[in-house]
Amino acid sequence: ESPPLGGITAWFTMRLTALANGNEDDFDLTLSEAIDSYESRDAERIGIWERAFDPRSRSRAPDKRDRDRGRSALGCGTGEIKPGSVDVASAVASAVASAVASAVAPCTTRSTSCSRRSRCALSNEIGRIEGVTFIVDAADPRLDDYRELNSIAVRAEMERDEFFMGEGYVPIDRMLDSGHRMRSVLLHPKRLKRFVPTMSRPEMAGVPVYVAEQAVLAEVVGFDMYRCCLASAFRAPMPTVAELANTCRRLVVLEALNDDQNVGAIARAARAFGIDGMVISPTCNDPYQRRTVRVSMGEILHVPVARACAEDWPSALNTLRDAGFETWALTPDDDAVDLWDMEVPDRVAAVLGAEGHGLEAETMDASTHRVRISISANVDSLNVGHAAAVTFAVIGRPERAR
Repeated sequence: ESPPLGGITAWFTMRLTALANGNEDDFDLTLSEAIDSYESRDAERIGIWERAFDPRSRSRAPDKRDRDRGRSALGCGTGEIKPGSVDVASAVASAVASAVASAVAPCTTRSTSCSRRSRCALSNEIGRIEGVTFIVDAADPRLDDYRELNSIAVRAEMERDEFFMGEGYVPIDRMLDSGHRMRSVLLHPKRLKRFVPTMSRPEMAGVPVYVAEQAVLAEVVGFDMYRCCLASAFRAPMPTVAELANTCRRLVVLEALNDDQNVGAIARAARAFGIDGMVISPTCNDPYQRRTVRVSMGEILHVPVARACAEDWPSALNTLRDAGFETWALTPDDDAVDLWDMEVPDRVAAVLGAEGHGLEAETMDASTHRVRISISANVDSLNVGHAAAVTFAVIGRPERAR
């Protein structure tokens, strides 16, 4: 059987089984979904759909039995869907499938030419949108900014201090709002329609927008990215710690954070609660990695970031203290001062370390205060992103609430 014909057979088998069991109203698997899932061998999805018309499975979560039944329905294994009904349903389904085989076969025999015609039609349609270029070759050098997105080492070597990536409509909008100069945009065809209004923004003038089909995108980025929406932009020079100290009243200091998502969450919370800038240690993650920009919803691009050099760490905290800052080292230690008991000064910096290890002893010693967040005795600790958000909220609360 060809995959489309197999999907049709599977759908009729499952549909007739539902009818035989008297619960056809719950059957919501469409024919196109069955064909698609048969081709991809997505037994997990079929297993979940199968639960909708098998009353034995409704009261429990999908498990191996569900998946096995899904595989059977897809022709991927052996086993029954429902005793007493599968044989009849299969016979009828086979008869129906045979009747439509003649209509299916011509399409499968000409799949390559059909695919080429589809690409040509898509290319022509996209070509009519000014500023958009349809890319058919994954080796095209115009897509070099987007290669090997999942390799931190490769991306660090490629990007250096020159450019960074944004992913998603909102982060890309925030990239434009932040004043970073755009290099290019790369989209899946289904992302283009929503992006067209963004192309009219003055910041997008002269910025190339590339569109490519899923297979090309997967080869470029190194994995099967679902409906790609990416942009690259030039990095702006970072300020120094001293410059931040002279221009900000509220800072967050990060030591050795190695999780992109935590850095992104902290940046988003910082923007939400009025933190003016961020100081990072020499070993802290790049704040402009793709995941960080995405998780922060682009807000990291609106937070001035200064990276202390190795010889200035942790003495960078002394630079802040000389500029009038109190530095609060966050720790779960019982002998630290409760956050809610702290008087918020005019200038304050919250200092946070990596999860697990926390702050180094030298960093603790260089801080003005050691501060803890009181939590339930039944919980070991907070995620560093959550701890940062709580601290920022306390620091930024109105004077009347203190």
